[in-house]
Amino acid sequence: MSKTTKHIALDVDQDNIAIITIDLQDKGANVLTAELIEELSMAVRHVAGMRELAGLIFRSGKPKQFIAGADIDEILEIKDPIVGEEKARIGQDLMHAIENLKIPSAAIIEGPCLGGGLEFALACTYRIASEQKEVTFALPEVKLGIIPGFGGTQRLPEIIGLIGSLDLITSGRN
Repeated sequence: MSKTTKHIALDVDQDNIAIITIDLQDKGANVLTAELIEELSMAVRHVAGMRELAGLIFRSGKPKQFIAGADIDEILEIKDPIVGEEKARIGQDLMHAIENLKIPSAAIIEGPCLGGGLEFALACTYRIASEQKEVTFALPEVKLGIIPGFGGTQRLPEIIGLIGSLDLITSGRN
């Protein structure tokens, strides 16, 4: 079974593991655009309805990358706080859907995993990271005065503890 949209491909392997490959063809890096979030939401809903699956893997179609955060240009276009709140809720809904799948999910990380990308990975059951130097984890949006809005500030302390997460959440450092 294979299903492709503009920015993602969904395949199921012989072990009934769904694999979602993220690849924004029109960008040099995978970033969470409104369009990609919508496509991912549809794919996760589709996967949730597939009873025979044993698991779900998210991976990047770009070499030495995962997701380099949310699309800053889209964020800068937001002028109305109500619109900002709605966009954050849509992202939170996607992360909640991933977190609450009945099957385990894993993010395969081979490069930058930043901002919304890190929040995305935190919503997965597992995160599997390469040991390559390109792999970095950070919430750099705080350096721009933007609070991570997809639930990562709640998930991160559960995974790495309060002290380490406070440093990442407040400093924006890798």
